[in-house]
Amino acid sequence: MPSALSWIDDGSVTTPPGFTAAAVAAGLKSGGALDVGLLLSATPCATAGVFTRNLVRAAPVQYDQEILAERPGRIRAVAVNARIANACTGAEGRSVTGRSPGAP
Repeated sequence: MPSALSWIDDGSVTTPPGFTAAAVAAGLKSGGALDVGLLLSATPCATAGVFTRNLVRAAPVQYDQEILAERPGRIRAVAVNARIANACTGAEGRSVTGRSPGAP
């Protein structure tokens, strides 16, 4: 592993071989702005997350922490959205979060 990071001019999340990304305007933000994204790896890859230390953590944050702990090195995709925090939603929020990855 390199001892230092190096900057890749004009690099992006798809610069490493095997990564694909897409974004769409799903109507979460006004004005037709891109608001849902997907990053996909051709193979399972190393993953990491940086999470809040706040005692109040939204259901998606809790879900992501659990998935990273359960499946280290076995993640192939990350879905992201804008404008939806899903914080303080209780059991209903947790239920919806758990269904999202398997939604058709």
